[in-house]
Amino acid sequence: MRAVFLDKGTFSDGIDLPAPDGISDYLTYDDTPKDAAVIVERCKDADIIITNKVQISAEVISKLPKLKLIQLTATGMNNVDQDACVEHHVALYNVAGYAVKSVPEHTFMLMLNAMRAGIYYHQKVADGTWQANGNFCLLDIPLIDLENKTLGIIGVGTIGKRVTDVARAFGMTVLWAEQQGRAPRNDDYTAFDDVLAQSDVLSCIAH
Repeated sequence: MRAVFLDKGTFSDGIDLPAPDGISDYLTYDDTPKDAAVIVERCKDADIIITNKVQISAEVISKLPKLKLIQLTATGMNNVDQDACVEHHVALYNVAGYAVKSVPEHTFMLMLNAMRAGIYYHQKVADGTWQANGNFCLLDIPLIDLENKTLGIIGVGTIGKRVTDVARAFGMTVLWAEQQGRAPRNDDYTAFDDVLAQSDVLSCIAH
């Protein structure tokens, strides 16, 4: 069985990425251009395509009769034509539980940076403005606490639920919304427009 990894170079050099079990022929590329003809040529004998960000269009899928599986190495699936996978009986999987700690922590790094004007004040320290001010603190821009603020999360999965846990530890109120145009699935969710209207901070999870 042949597997082709189209963009292995999107991973750090120190990460070990051996051939999956059961694969007898494993071909890897550091990157693959956004060119359907190139993708088809590289995958023409493949049973499995492994990719992180390469766009796999309906045109590509239709020209790969041997293809049985597209395995994504991330959570997002918007770079693959899912309807074409169904039509041509190609299985499509992403990585479940991907970055469930690091992405929420990164979310709060960005949130705190924004609410506390972290980049602005870092620059003011670096260029000497803070010291030249002569006061105990430089407070040109207000510092905003997360406590008692409302966080709206649009598109809630494993990562969104972890962000919810951390937000509540900060004392935030959390509202969940479906993607725009979808009705709330149950009482845990709030209407999309209401979440936008009530939230101090929005976190959008890509699908």
